[in-house]
Formats: sequence, C-alpha cells, structure tokens
Amino acid sequence: MANGLTIEVISHLLFARELDLINDEELNTLRIQINELTNKLNAFYKTLKKTKLIDQVNNE
Repeated sequence: MANGLTIEVISHLLFARELDLINDEELNTLRIQINELTNKLNAFYKTLKKTKLIDQVNNE
C-alpha cells in the first residue's frame, strides 16, 4: 500500500511542477525526502515481518 501511495504523491508533485506550483529544487527536495521515508517504512515493514507482528496485525 505504501508504494502505491508513494507513486501517487510523486505523480501529484510532478503535476504541481508542470503547473509551476513548485520549482525544480522543491521537487527534488521532496523526492529525496519521500525516498528516505519510503526506505524507512520498508525497513520497518521487513522488521515486522521477521518478528511475525505484521501477521498478527493482519489477522485481527
């Protein structure tokens, strides 16, 4: 789910850039931040999978 949302946010940012609502520097800064956050979320998810906590949450 997070990856789909990430793609959607980037799509909106690219659209905002096309409309000149943000500049190239802002777009690049936001993309870097999104990438860092996505990496952290993926690592967190992998940790949950290893500890089987994600299975417990999904089964509730």
